[in-house]
Amino acid sequence: PMILRAAPRPTSYVSPAQLSAAAYLPLGQRLTFGATARLGVLVPLGPKNSPNPPRSHLVDRFVLGGPHSLWGFRTHGAGPREQRHTATGLPGPTTPYDSLGGEVLGAAALSLSAPLPGKLAVHSVRAQAFAAAGTLQQVRDLSAAPSLSEALGAGMRACVGAGLVAPTQFGRAEINLTHVLRKRPTDLVQRNGVQIGVTATVY
Repeated sequence: PMILRAAPRPTSYVSPAQLSAAAYLPLGQRLTFGATARLGVLVPLGPKNSPNPPRSHLVDRFVLGGPHSLWGFRTHGAGPREQRHTATGLPGPTTPYDSLGGEVLGAAALSLSAPLPGKLAVHSVRAQAFAAAGTLQQVRDLSAAPSLSEALGAGMRACVGAGLVAPTQFGRAEINLTHVLRKRPTDLVQRNGVQIGVTATVY
């Protein structure tokens, strides 16, 4: 059966604002240096002094993790998480964690790529090496921290890796070997460091 899903829309309580930027610089005849960055914040629309301040919903929040989002982490595997509710309502030591999303997003990546020789060049296959870092947090956690820089630093994740990437009719396909440098205990990372994925981004 065909399943149709509506695109997520902001609720009447918050408005998501996101800025993305990417730049690529040729280095010689074969190498290409790339830099990408994403910033996002959920802006409350309700009155600040209300006894019931506006709260974001899951559909509004940003997510982080996955190929070309934050390598080394599973899809939506980085950021605030909560143990799944059980039949008894009491999570156990093996109860999995679900992603809650975040209200403040910051992510950046640097990459160096080059086309491969031979038959792979016909299919535009490139080798790449990359380093990426990102953070995803709730506004209330940032407000409760002693300083903004300390809060952002505590929630920072980081990863390095290398692999192959190629454009396809479905988007950007890649296979990478990743190494997570920094994570939180509840984050979900790729087992054995091998990550395969297809994203809509083709650059």
